[in-house]
Amino acid sequence: MGRVFRITVVLPLVILASFAFGVWGWAAKADELGLNGIDIVMRALGSMVVATAYEAGDKLIFDWRLETARLLGALAFVLAASQAIARLMSRNASLWFGRFRRNHLLVIGDHPIARGLVETAAERRERITWISNSEAHPSPVPGALIVSSLWDRRLSDDHAAAHARHIVVAFADEVSQIAAVRDLRRAAPATPITMSFEDPWFGERMDELENISGVRYVSLTDLALRRLHWQHPPFLIAQTLGHRRLHVLIIGFGRAGEAVLDDLLLSALTSFMGTPRVTIVDPDAADIEVSLAQRCPELRKSLDLVIIEAHHHADARILPWEALKAAHAEVPISLAYVCVDTDLRALTVAVSLQALVRREGWAIGPICTRLKASGALPENVVAWDGLQAAGLLAFGETYDFATAAGIFDAEADRLPSLIHEAYRRVAPNHSVANLPWGSLTEEMRESNRRLLLHLPAKLASAGVNVSGWLGRGAEAGAVTVPDLRRDPARLEQLAELEHKRWMAERRLSGWQHGHARDNLRRRHPDLVPWDELPEASKRFDREIVLATLDAVASVRATPAGPVP
Repeated sequence: MGRVFRITVVLPLVILASFAFGVWGWAAKADELGLNGIDIVMRALGSMVVATAYEAGDKLIFDWRLETARLLGALAFVLAASQAIARLMSRNASLWFGRFRRNHLLVIGDHPIARGLVETAAERRERITWISNSEAHPSPVPGALIVSSLWDRRLSDDHAAAHARHIVVAFADEVSQIAAVRDLRRAAPATPITMSFEDPWFGERMDELENISGVRYVSLTDLALRRLHWQHPPFLIAQTLGHRRLHVLIIGFGRAGEAVLDDLLLSALTSFMGTPRVTIVDPDAADIEVSLAQRCPELRKSLDLVIIEAHHHADARILPWEALKAAHAEVPISLAYVCVDTDLRALTVAVSLQALVRREGWAIGPICTRLKASGALPENVVAWDGLQAAGLLAFGETYDFATAAGIFDAEADRLPSLIHEAYRRVAPNHSVANLPWGSLTEEMRESNRRLLLHLPAKLASAGVNVSGWLGRGAEAGAVTVPDLRRDPARLEQLAELEHKRWMAERRLSGWQHGHARDNLRRRHPDLVPWDELPEASKRFDREIVLATLDAVASVRATPAGPVP
């Protein structure tokens, strides 16, 4: 982005130049007028005032340096006055212009991603209004109307929230963010709203809060993981290593660790590998056991979960190595994720784990480390080398939020909506999800988006060269999707795989088996093995598989695109 002309930078330079020319000019007249040093400085200061007379007695003084000082002084006065007037009027002017805005992108919040989003929108020449939720005026962005004000519900009317094409809310304080979203939903019931929210479990339940249904929650960590797994599918890493099962190690299980677990389970299930195993290492192992049991009672039916308690040491290099060796001996570890609290500690843990793995001679995939700062490790775009044991790879909050969330892509939800329409063709009329895409709750929409995370694994299970489809090396190119309508056995296999994925998604959201569907209690009769599933439900899964592959054949998806 080009440099921005700022009066606050130019004004001091003009004043200094005026003073310098004044000193120069009066110093040249010192002998003639009998001026000492103090006289020269005082007259130079006076030269910056427009009304200063340049005469001595009855003799008119003329010097180009003094005239330059006088003109620069006048310019400094004009600049200072215009800046003062602009500051006095900016608030009222922004309110006045804001009311008449239409089809603009309204960004609200003080989170760092808010400014990044505004700058990205400005580069795309979008019409932007940014309410910064701060009384400190941020530096300007060309083409953006910036309002420095703590959030107040009246601002939604003052800045035409109801006429915005999209609203993005990103507060550092997530509770304040919820309050703002509630205000916005009342003021703009039909406007799409996207909010940044890091807690995946709470985000999934946003539809259950009064007056804020239909708001899309997006986590920076989730976006980074989806990009990472799209470029480096975990099942493909395990397959390259010759593992029969995917075994993932997660060190640290805060919000990032939970996001890793969710994303893995939704993206890595295949028909040619056994039940995935996840080993979690965390000092709060007992609390994690209780939390998962309460929030996801049937989660262990979709994966083997091992939680290892590790004492918190001041020295981050200390790892529970004996327990890790035992876990690796039982099922070889395919790759690892480090999700501890700070960047320095995360990097220390990753390097220590890498040293121990190489010392033991384990052949594992990358150690993916969550880092908020960029540049310390290779980014997601670096291709994984299967011959390099335990290479370090970064993921975190450096990915472009706007692009990943599809803020500027009018067809960002094209694939999910196509798949949903396929579901509607076979769904009974009384089904709660048998609604047009625009009428679905956000949880139902996100369920369709999550189905796309499984595309690489589903294609690989259908016999597709996933490396070629993802655009890697000499194998890069468009994918040839098999016609499963002519291969009933393979269709049945993939339909069963889709059912396993669906059950994993439901279990992550806290659903359990029940003899009758109960959305309030999160009970569903189809949370049973494939062999026990009614034929009508099996038909749904077959249609979903066919619709997914048909959508892939019609819409070219690449790692750079907003596929998840």
